[in-house]
Amino acid sequence: MQPPISRPDWLRAHPSSLRRRIVLGAAALGCALLAYGGWYPRFDSGTLAPLLGALAAAAALVVVSQALRATRRRTAVLVTFPLAGALGLVVPLVPAVVLTMSSHDLGSAVMMALMLGGPVGLVYGIPLALLVAYAHPLLREDTVTTQYRIHRLAGVWIAVAGALALVPAVQLDAPSTNRFVEDPLLHLTMLAPIVCALALSGACLVAALAHRRLHQAQRWAARVMAGNEPGLRVRQRRAEEPLHGLPCIADGAHVVEREPGAEGDAYRDNARAVPVCFL
Repeated sequence: MQPPISRPDWLRAHPSSLRRRIVLGAAALGCALLAYGGWYPRFDSGTLAPLLGALAAAAALVVVSQALRATRRRTAVLVTFPLAGALGLVVPLVPAVVLTMSSHDLGSAVMMALMLGGPVGLVYGIPLALLVAYAHPLLREDTVTTQYRIHRLAGVWIAVAGALALVPAVQLDAPSTNRFVEDPLLHLTMLAPIVCALALSGACLVAALAHRRLHQAQRWAARVMAGNEPGLRVRQRRAEEPLHGLPCIADGAHVVEREPGAEGDAYRDNARAVPVCFL
């Protein structure tokens, strides 16, 4: 019977698909916050901010998911800008139709949306390209420390987006009571400062926790390599040993083992060391 393996709480490897979804979720939420907060040419007095936030999130998902398919980091970054510019032309069309339903001036609104959508999309492409540049190499590594770096990156990205979104959100003038009656969506728009502040606070907490876990992993690995972790030992990984099935902290060149009969081992008479993780 295999002896139980004791590992630190943070030594849990997440699947690569989850790490990718974290990056995509951060991209979508960050762009949604920016659009919801008011980072767009305001011809609607903030009425369409919730709709634009949802459309910006969908566009960010498409841009980042397609960019991360590139095999090289430079290609992924370069692909981000034309995709963001192209979707910047498409995203404002729906708000333009909604904005002109009563005035029947659809042609002028669509023309204005096409003129401004591309440049606005390219502006949104700048932070998306930075996110892709940092996330692309991390998604190609399969280590415990990498997953915490991705968590920290997502937290920092959303925190920055939330802080930027607060700037125009708090400057939006409160409309009159009649405006609320005429357009119920204004209730959602006026909640933008609260939503952005909550997102900023939550993202800072996520980034701080991920940073703490990352340093825990690095300190633990340093103690194990120095032989200062009781009951554990390190050896070189053999060429025939597959680099899967156990969490990996660094490059996988070493194997951390629990020594036979180590403190806390329920099977002290077992003469075989138990692998804990790769290091």
